[in-house]
Amino acid sequence: MPLSRLRQNRLAIFVDRFAEVEAFRRFLGNDDRTVLWIWADGGVGKTTLLSRLAAEGQATGLRVVELSGAAGRQLEPLDIMLSISGQIGEIQFPEFLDAIKNSPLSANLNFDFKSEGGVRVASGASLRGNTIDSISGVTIEQVNVSIVAPPISSAHASELLRITDCFLRDLAKIGDNDNVVVFFDAEERFSVKSRSWLISELIGAAIDHLNHIKIIVFSREKPAVNHEWTPFIKIRQLPTVPLTVVREYLEMRRVKQEYLEGAALAIFAYSQGNMLVIAHHVEELLAVERGDAS
Repeated sequence: MPLSRLRQNRLAIFVDRFAEVEAFRRFLGNDDRTVLWIWADGGVGKTTLLSRLAAEGQATGLRVVELSGAAGRQLEPLDIMLSISGQIGEIQFPEFLDAIKNSPLSANLNFDFKSEGGVRVASGASLRGNTIDSISGVTIEQVNVSIVAPPISSAHASELLRITDCFLRDLAKIGDNDNVVVFFDAEERFSVKSRSWLISELIGAAIDHLNHIKIIVFSREKPAVNHEWTPFIKIRQLPTVPLTVVREYLEMRRVKQEYLEGAALAIFAYSQGNMLVIAHHVEELLAVERGDAS
């Protein structure tokens, strides 16, 4: 799968973090732990690191799955299960998809027909669902409607458990010869129900019996997990970058040598090692060099 331009840019500015990359390689290799949880404040470089680790996983032949908590919309458990099954391949999740199809979560669509002009035909009539029908001499040849299911959080707890069980059974059948690594970015943006589901259901199952699944979570918050799971979860705080990395980044962006050191000291002092702030000020510095600063 070709890299997106955004991912290419993130990998291009990837600096330092070699310790994290090595920790990831050990985690995938001889480490018996199932979950790697990386946490840090915003702007430290979690998403950039995720891009680097995902590329590393793909290069080693792993099946990589990525989910991210989007701003303005919280992921629900069903969103997570649908995304994982879709990225791995829906054909491998027959029981899960059948469970969704037969779920009491359903929707009826009402189409109200209105006529324009002097001739009024079928005004006020309604059409339900996806059907082929005729109304008052007007032939409805085909209606194709895609319905986005309501959030699973609106279902009864037992229905969520039933669908989850089907999903986990399908996930277990993928097999040890098809190892999967699942990345979760911005976990703090997931819904409260999804954050609980991620730990109690998906991570719990991965620790218990899904030996071919590795899970990497990126979050702004240190997780609170069951102490019994400590041997299976590696929690790592992502540190801010040191002054040496600021220098390396300025060199990589080809900042002029005559004031590189002064710029590195000033940017590091202001940013306190926050990579997002560093990148912003370097862009401003380069704009000044080009003479197009606003």
